[in-house]
Amino acid sequence: DILVTLRTAVFSNGNLDFRQRNIFRRYAEGWLLFDLIYVIFGWVIIAAEQPFLRLLQIALRLLRLVRLNRVLGQIEGHLMSDVLVAKFNISTLSVQILLILHAMGCAWYFVGSAEGGWVTRSGVDTGPMVHRYVTSLYWMFCQMGFGLSEIVAATELEVLFGLTASIAGLA
Repeated sequence: DILVTLRTAVFSNGNLDFRQRNIFRRYAEGWLLFDLIYVIFGWVIIAAEQPFLRLLQIALRLLRLVRLNRVLGQIEGHLMSDVLVAKFNISTLSVQILLILHAMGCAWYFVGSAEGGWVTRSGVDTGPMVHRYVTSLYWMFCQMGFGLSEIVAATELEVLFGLTASIAGLA
């Protein structure tokens, strides 16, 4: 990501600037330090093999979405057609909803991975990772009102998470 960002032109005074010095300066003033910390932290997590550090890495990854939102706002500002702006906003909203469903589906799997959770009760833990992910994501879609799932929350944490997901689906 760092190398790609260092090779991506930036807007300066309404014009696209390809000069490497200006690109680096803009990156250094913005997200370079965060990206360096993120990469170093990622290597530490790989070397240390500590699961609780993985949660911190996920939190840092979510912070990177702030940058994506800012970039999308800049792109929208350069669109000249009302139809393009509307299509862009619909696409952006759709992607944001999918990202939220993805994050909540992963959280649902994490909650259900506890002893006595839905993962072991339903036998999903014996299947491949793709099956576990799709099952968790499907459950999230069902909580948002897009179907029915046979997976039932049983532990207190699962019930609390399910209620939170259902309330989020109403919003």
